[in-house]
Amino acid sequence: MVINGYTAEEINKLVNLAKTYKLITTGGSDFHCLNISKNDTIDSADVTLESAKQLIALAEKQTKR
Repeated sequence: MVINGYTAEEINKLVNLAKTYKLITTGGSDFHCLNISKNDTIDSADVTLESAKQLIALAEKQTKR
């Protein structure tokens, strides 16, 4: 399995790094252009429900300051 040029092993390593440093995984937002030949679209990387919940909680925490 390869997602956006990354193998499953590479993705697992990145996810583990994010966990180590307490980062929220999002699937990336560094979108430069549409490359139809590679099927790269803005929605080509999924964000997990857990990541979405973490982002919402962080946003709510910051708006309460």
